[in-house]
Amino acid sequence: MSTPMSTTRNLALPLIAAAQAQKHVTHNEALGLLDALVQIACLDKDRSEPPSAPAEGDRYLVPADPGGAWTGLGGQIACFQGGVWIGLAPRPGWLAWLVDEGEAYLFTGSGWTPLAATLRTLRDLAGLGVNTVPDAENRLAVKADGALFSWDETRAEAGDVRLALNKRAAGRDAALSFQAGFSARALLGLLGDDDLALKVSADGAAFVTALTVAAASGRVRLPAGLDGTPVGAADPAAGRFSALALVPEAADPAGGALGQVAVNGTDGALKWFDGARWARIANLAKFTARTNYDNYVPAGTWTRIAFNEAVSNDQGAFRAAQNRFVAPEAGLYRLGAALTYRRNGTGQPSLFEARFHRGGTPAGHGRAAAAGPSRTA
Repeated sequence: MSTPMSTTRNLALPLIAAAQAQKHVTHNEALGLLDALVQIACLDKDRSEPPSAPAEGDRYLVPADPGGAWTGLGGQIACFQGGVWIGLAPRPGWLAWLVDEGEAYLFTGSGWTPLAATLRTLRDLAGLGVNTVPDAENRLAVKADGALFSWDETRAEAGDVRLALNKRAAGRDAALSFQAGFSARALLGLLGDDDLALKVSADGAAFVTALTVAAASGRVRLPAGLDGTPVGAADPAAGRFSALALVPEAADPAGGALGQVAVNGTDGALKWFDGARWARIANLAKFTARTNYDNYVPAGTWTRIAFNEAVSNDQGAFRAAQNRFVAPEAGLYRLGAALTYRRNGTGQPSLFEARFHRGGTPAGHGRAAAAGPSRTA
C-alpha cells in the first residue's frame, strides 16, 4: 500500500490530510505558495542580500551564495511572507518576469536564462511575420520603413555582410523585385540564366531588358540602347545618346578585346582595340605645312624641300625646325604634297619628280612625276 503524498507533485503545495485538525492552516499555506508562484514577477536578481525594508509579497531571484536573511536560499525564489523570507526551489521550465530589467527569464535547471536568449535559434518555422502576416509564397514577411543587416561583432572573423539568393538551376530566377503597389516595376538578378540582368516594366506584366552582364566574359550590353539629352540640345526628348564620359588612362591599357574603346589621357586621344593594338579613332595627328622660301633643286639631284612653316598642326607631330613629320605612335599614315617649280635662268627641265622619305630612306610606292613648267620667270 502506497504512502499518501503530503505535497503536490509540481508546486509542492501542502495537502490536507484525512481527519486533519485545523485544516484552514494548511489550506492558507497552500494559497500563500500559489500567490508566490503563480505569475512570478521578481524585483531583482542581482542582490546578494535582502533589502532592509521589504514589502509583504516581494519576490527576488537569489544568487548562488547570498548572505544575511537569504543565507541558505541560493538559487531559489525568495518571497517575503508574514515578516520572514521563505525560499521556493524553482523547477525547469518555470518563467519569471524581472521587473527591474523588463525581461522574462527561464529556469533551465541549472540557472536563470533570459527568455530572449533561448529564442536565438529558430528552426523549421513555417513562416515568420514582422508587423504583418506571412503566407505560403512569402514565408518571411516584414512590414516596416526600413530593414538593417549588419556584420556580427560577436565573431572574431566577422566584418563582412552578404545576402545570398540561391536558385535551383540556371534556368530559374534569383532576383530582387522592386514593386509599386505590389506590382513589379524592376527585376535585378539572375533571370532565366546565369547572366546578371536588369529588366523593367511599366505594368508588371511586360518586361524590357535594359542591361545584361555576361557571366563568362563580364561584358556589359544595353539591349534597349541609351536615351538622354544630346549634347547642346535643349529638349530632352530631341534625340538619343547623350554624352558618354570615359575615364582617361595615363597610357593605353595592357591588352584588350576587339572593339573595346578607351581614352588615353597622355595622348589626348580616343582609341579602339583592333585585335592587335590600340589605334586612334579621334584626335588624329594632322598637319598642313608649307615652305616660305624658294628651294633650289639642281638638275639630276634629289634635294630635300624644307617645309618649315606649319599652317595647322594637330598633336604637334610636324617639326618645322627639322622639316619633318614625326608619327606619335605606330600606325598607318597618309601623306600628300603639292609642289610647283619654276626654272632658274634659261634651263627648262623636261621632268620633275618627287618622293617621300621615312627615317632617311625612300618610302611609299615610288615617286610621282610631272612634265612641263608651272610658271616661267
